[in-house]
Amino acid sequence: MIQMPSYSRFNLSRSILALFFLVLLVPEAARCSDTLNIEKGLEHALGEVLAHNDLADIDFLENTLGVGFRVSKPVPVPYWFGKDDELHVRVMVTSNPPSMLAEGLGYTSETDDSKHQTQFQLHFIPRSRPDLRQWAADWNVKVTESMFTEAAGSAESIQWGGPKGINIQASYFTGGGYDIALTQRKDSAEPFSSHVKMDLIPPVSLVRQVGALIAAGDLRNYVRTAKILDTTLNVDPEAMRNGRWYYGSAMLDSVIVGIDPSSFTYRIDEFGWVSPPAFFVVPAHLSNRTVDLNLGVDVYHVCVSSRDIEAELKRRSINFTLESRDSDGAIYSATDRNKITLRIRRFRKCVNAIDLSQITDVEHSFVMPIVFSVPQSVDAESGNLNEAAIARVEWIIARAKSVQLGGIDIDQFQSKYVSASEQSDAIRLAQLLSKAFLDRGIRQERLKTQTGLHPEKPMTNGAYVTVDAYTQ
Repeated sequence: MIQMPSYSRFNLSRSILALFFLVLLVPEAARCSDTLNIEKGLEHALGEVLAHNDLADIDFLENTLGVGFRVSKPVPVPYWFGKDDELHVRVMVTSNPPSMLAEGLGYTSETDDSKHQTQFQLHFIPRSRPDLRQWAADWNVKVTESMFTEAAGSAESIQWGGPKGINIQASYFTGGGYDIALTQRKDSAEPFSSHVKMDLIPPVSLVRQVGALIAAGDLRNYVRTAKILDTTLNVDPEAMRNGRWYYGSAMLDSVIVGIDPSSFTYRIDEFGWVSPPAFFVVPAHLSNRTVDLNLGVDVYHVCVSSRDIEAELKRRSINFTLESRDSDGAIYSATDRNKITLRIRRFRKCVNAIDLSQITDVEHSFVMPIVFSVPQSVDAESGNLNEAAIARVEWIIARAKSVQLGGIDIDQFQSKYVSASEQSDAIRLAQLLSKAFLDRGIRQERLKTQTGLHPEKPMTNGAYVTVDAYTQ
């Protein structure tokens, strides 16, 4: 007879608890193992690319890195600056491997006719932070370090096989991001591949996606946007507030059919406070809450016309306005609770850029700084602020509660030819606004009022007051 081991109640509970934690840890260990395998696989693949020493060989890049490419015959390449009608082979990414995000993944080749050289470059964002120093140690090569200007970050690079070999650079940005670029200069040449595709897919899918985004009326819902675009988007958990995406970028996880992933951007600012560009930290100023979604279209994969987009907006019964149209493209807008602006740019007959921008809560949108005019802000009978002006003051205060308020500037401006009475009324308006802020809890030391100012570019022909709120 086999004697079974006996367990005390304590030992049994401890065993069950250990088993519970083991169940939790096994998937996590598996994920860590998968991540490590992906990292080592990327290192090995990049080592093979360096040894092959030819970034123009698209077939080898596909087979080694697992990136899908669509290679065209020599065609006029869409240009952003200047004009270049020469024919070049165009290489577009169609799929990304597990080791790379789709965001920022792209291939370029640029020819310098004066030097008879072509620069080939493959750039991407690995899913895990690259350790180029460890890779260099494994490959037995030297690493060169450099710093970016304005404390933007640093870079580590390896030059493989002399000046005409491949340079691999890992960039590490101060904000926490990183990317990798492989670059090679060769005698004038074009990328080559055993497969060349020039067939176009029907534009209806992309057109319907654009229509669905505008019809939704709110670009802040990144889960819905991902579903519409048939992709996956990654958002940093720290960029969430109460379950909603609040600031920063949503990273493109998988390639959208017909869209160049290297030009994809999707950003949100729900704070509505913007710092102007500067070499040092400066206060943020009250601004609109915004969303921006930018899609670069591969015109040799899908050809969309502005007529296609207009027809889709009408099919969906979207009340839109054609803001402008010229040879380069068109601008449309649709306004409900939010204002969504659609800008399309064309290359020849096809749309090559679709840019969607949203001003959230358009009822309270404004042009910085906020302008108060006497006719629109002062009640003619009482001489006090009217309901509309008071509502704007209270809205500014409500927005200021989300930040550490540095101050509120109340400035009275006037053009050269304003009358004395107009100037007096505008000065009175500045005083009324200052009192309104004080009465609603803004401390005196936070308020700064100036009168009699002359703007370089007047916002109106008469006298007016601007309000600018900013952080500490």
